[in-house]
Amino acid sequence: METKANIISWMKTYLNESSADGFVIGISGGVDSALVTALAKEVTDNVLGMYIDIDSSESSKELAELVAQSTNVKFETINLTNSFNEFVKDDNSDVYSLGNVKARMRMAKLYQYAQDNNYLVLGCSNKSEIYVGYFTKWGDTASDLFPIANLTKGQVYELAVEMGVPAPVINSIPSADLWEGQTDSEDMGVTYNELELFFENKLEDKEAISKINDMHNNSHHKRIKLNTTTN
Repeated sequence: METKANIISWMKTYLNESSADGFVIGISGGVDSALVTALAKEVTDNVLGMYIDIDSSESSKELAELVAQSTNVKFETINLTNSFNEFVKDDNSDVYSLGNVKARMRMAKLYQYAQDNNYLVLGCSNKSEIYVGYFTKWGDTASDLFPIANLTKGQVYELAVEMGVPAPVINSIPSADLWEGQTDSEDMGVTYNELELFFENKLEDKEAISKINDMHNNSHHKRIKLNTTTN
């Protein structure tokens, strides 16, 4: 497992070598973005957290605000709901396509703020999600660096506890909040616990193993050029 010190050292080196002045991060209210925010604040005080609302739940906004308060980062809320509705008003796409549009709109906004401030955009994907391709290409992975890309979801929770991420964030059900009632496990078809067992070669459910392998093989194209701590 990547240690906190190793991740922070890598982030600091990358920031210095990039001649950037700080980081911008989309704070969703989930444990992944909360942990990345806490790590970023260990590197520099120049951290801008953004909650980008596109028909988002009130609970996710409250958790995002809690993360910003606990880490003492500058925080802004942007509402793109009207822009999203205008963008897709003549479409008959399913929730997955529309969810990807939301992720790409959010990342475009993050990069606008990054350019305005000479900041780098931080990605919040973890090893479990990256392995099975559970992310939006050119959306949440259109980032400059991924501090927790080598941590499984279980390791994310461990480090989040160590770094004092608020309990309500840690205990929230993992969700990208792209539509009402959406959860990560339901979308993936496997649980994070099953992925944890898979990485440890302890998963006995052959159907789950086959599904994980299929998702990994079919999403290879999505992992090209992701900038992680070990590449």
